Amino acid sequence: MGDMFKLYRYENMLYTMTMTGEEIRKYLEFSYSEWLNTMKGADDFLLKLRLGKDGKPVITNGKAWLRNQSYNFDSATGIDYVVDVSKPEERGL
Repeated sequence: MGDMFKLYRYENMLYTMTMTGEEIRKYLEFSYSEWLNTMKGADDFLLKLRLGKDGKPVITNGKAWLRNQSYNFDSATGIDYVVDVSKPEERGL
C-alpha cells in the first residue's frame, strides 16, 4: 500500500456510484466538451489548444499545450461510446 503513494502522491477517493446509461452519456459529453472542439471544417483543431492573442496555438519547446489540464479529463472503460465531434456538446447535465 505504501508503494502506491510513491507512484501517485495526491489524495483521491475511489467510490462507486449507480448511474443510468443516460447519466453516463451526459457526463462523458460534458467531459469531452472540455478537451475536444466541435469540428466545423478540415482546418479546425480537434483538441482544444491553448491559443495566443493571434488565435494560433501557443507552442513552447516545440509542443502545443491543451487549454485545460489533462488530469482533469474523465473517460470510461468497458463501454462502447462514440464522440461525434461534428455536433456541439450537449448542455444541461
